[in-house]
Amino acid sequence: MRAHGTAPGAGTPETVGDENCREKKNNSSNPNDGNALLDRLVFLFDGYSKAHGSYDLSGEKDARGKAKGRASTVKTGGATAALWRAHLKGQGKGIGVIPLRDDDTVVWGCIDVDEYRGLDHGQLEKKINGEKLPLVVCRSKSGGAHLFLFLKEPTPAVNVVDVLENWAAGLGYPGIEIFPKQTSRANEDDVGNWLNMPYYNTKDTNRYGIRDGQPISLGDFIEHAESKRSDDLSRLELKAHSKKGTQKTKRPPDGRNDALFKRGCALRRIGYDEAQLRDELLELDQEADVGLHDNFEYGPVGQREVLGIVRSIVKRYPAGSKLVMSLSVDHAVIRAGGEVVILRELIHPETGQQTEVFTTRGKLREWFANRLVRVSKKLKMNPVDLWVQSKYRREYSDGVVFDPSNSAPETAYNIWKGWAVKPNTSTSCNLFINHVRDVICSGDEAIFSWVMDWLADLIQNPANKPGTALVLRSGEGTGKGQTVQYLSRLLGRHYLHLADQNRLTGRFNDHLKGGLLFFADEAFFGGDKSVDGKLKALITEPTFLVEVKHGPVIPIKNPGRIIMSSNNDWVVPTGADARRYCVLDMNSNRVGDFEYFSALIDESENGGDGALLHYLQCREIKSNLRVPPKTESLLDQKHLSMESHMAWWYECLSCGCIDEVDENGWPHRKPKKYVYAAYQMHCQAVKTRYPKSPEGIGKFLKGKLGYSDTKAPITVREQDGEEREKWVSWYLFPDLATCRSDFEKILQQDVPWPDVDPDEDMPF
Repeated sequence: MRAHGTAPGAGTPETVGDENCREKKNNSSNPNDGNALLDRLVFLFDGYSKAHGSYDLSGEKDARGKAKGRASTVKTGGATAALWRAHLKGQGKGIGVIPLRDDDTVVWGCIDVDEYRGLDHGQLEKKINGEKLPLVVCRSKSGGAHLFLFLKEPTPAVNVVDVLENWAAGLGYPGIEIFPKQTSRANEDDVGNWLNMPYYNTKDTNRYGIRDGQPISLGDFIEHAESKRSDDLSRLELKAHSKKGTQKTKRPPDGRNDALFKRGCALRRIGYDEAQLRDELLELDQEADVGLHDNFEYGPVGQREVLGIVRSIVKRYPAGSKLVMSLSVDHAVIRAGGEVVILRELIHPETGQQTEVFTTRGKLREWFANRLVRVSKKLKMNPVDLWVQSKYRREYSDGVVFDPSNSAPETAYNIWKGWAVKPNTSTSCNLFINHVRDVICSGDEAIFSWVMDWLADLIQNPANKPGTALVLRSGEGTGKGQTVQYLSRLLGRHYLHLADQNRLTGRFNDHLKGGLLFFADEAFFGGDKSVDGKLKALITEPTFLVEVKHGPVIPIKNPGRIIMSSNNDWVVPTGADARRYCVLDMNSNRVGDFEYFSALIDESENGGDGALLHYLQCREIKSNLRVPPKTESLLDQKHLSMESHMAWWYECLSCGCIDEVDENGWPHRKPKKYVYAAYQMHCQAVKTRYPKSPEGIGKFLKGKLGYSDTKAPITVREQDGEEREKWVSWYLFPDLATCRSDFEKILQQDVPWPDVDPDEDMPF
């Protein structure tokens, strides 16, 4: 709020960014004229210093022809020169100014004429000039009119509202909206109502001033407004006129005030504060018809009457029920996907971290069924119904998002709550880093670099996961849990420890929302193929469906990374071309070293967590995190996960023979029936339940590996003892080294093959 007096730069009617306005002014050679003009505009529309309005047009209109859009009140400060400049250039959303200043005075007011079809602004201006009223006519965004009054000195809002109501009635608009809508603030949260400002996007604006019946440029508007500034309102009184003529109207019959009073009392009893009550009744007064009371056919009672009704209600009910409106403290209505659900915020009893649960209106009504709220002498209602129907409920029309950048719109509920610790540069996390290098990565520098980059990406890019997971395999006591527990101190509520695979891949997964790191601790057995697809989806897919038992199903972003650990040999079901897992066999040299692990815990609890956050935030990521290191541990998981034909062929390549007949080394050809017999023997040995058919083996050897076949004679001994030639089908194989290389291509990984005897030389 600024002191008011002479406008800055008065007398310089140049334009700011309105090159295409309907009436041009010659540009001044003074480069400061544009800034001076902007200062004068801000000075004219001085208002509340702690909040302003924001409005984004949708391009649609309602049934009355009023332009529709999304409005919001921004409580970070008033309408600054920078916001005004963007407004005039059409950059972003239009701004609104709250005329009621910090000290309950105003330097401008407005009569809001909400006739959107067929309003003749020129005739309205003539009428105003005929009454000698100091009002400036502007076309509103919807085609109505804003009749601005500008004052030379700050004036109590109550005086200005009284005068503007009198003038509005005299012009034929009794009971119409007046700005300011309130003459004082009930509390600090009561910022007041704002009005959309003129000249949005001056190059192509439809919100412009009118003078002599014609649109005028921004510069001329400012000059015109400054010339109209008034300091004596008491002498300017009008008699009320009807909208259809100049006949003085009779006082409308009573009944409307009583209807508004009863509705206001009901709202007060369920918890509306004074500001909410005032806004609700002002809006109701403008929109009411005979459905509320027959006498509303005469129009609204007007702003002054409504404010008096509000004061009477507040005096009669000093405090309403807090239950209904308090629901917005920890509840919100959310539109997610195709459903409307209720979100409840609570503190988890075990972790002490905030979390959210989704429920339905019906379930919430059941909980509050024993706490009905009286809304009249004869009627009690469930507080949930009253809250859901209230315009003051907390709601998010754009659903639930996970946005660490905090750039999501206010209409979306952000489940990102930030890091649990602050970066710390005064302490060290060296024990953790050394533990990752020496124990987790067994001293392998290349693997260590990839793992640390993976952890750094978790911190630097939390919203976009790389699609890979860490798998830690070792015996007990190597420090798998200590490693992840250290990390969890950074993540707080965004970390989840899971010891049951159903908690990670099961149907009801509401607990997973907002998780950034999931620790699957002994939760999986690699032989369980039923979870393979679900696990892969959790690792790679950017979104997933959150399903609440007996509740809604909600699509939500899936930022969660996974670290898996196990004491078993077979941890994860990996295909031959597995590309999602970095599988590590941990070093066991610290098993039983209690002093070592005590020091690691002590470091994490005494600033090491903050130091680790700082280290990971600053680390330069150089690794391709979508391509994990191809470790021997991963190869072991692939071997354990192989289908029967793959495992059989892997054994053949390892031993350098297909069956015991190949005593001279790797064969270059083999009858198909002998090859399949060798495969059958393998399946019997490992108790394969569903072996491949001969055709299936053929598809693998010929289709997958690209080997050929032929027909050639073979000598067989018949039952009569005679030897005869018989033509049979053969598989043709390249040398052992080539076959091994072909198999490595399928695995997408090198294999440390054992040495075997040279190949058998058996050309056709």
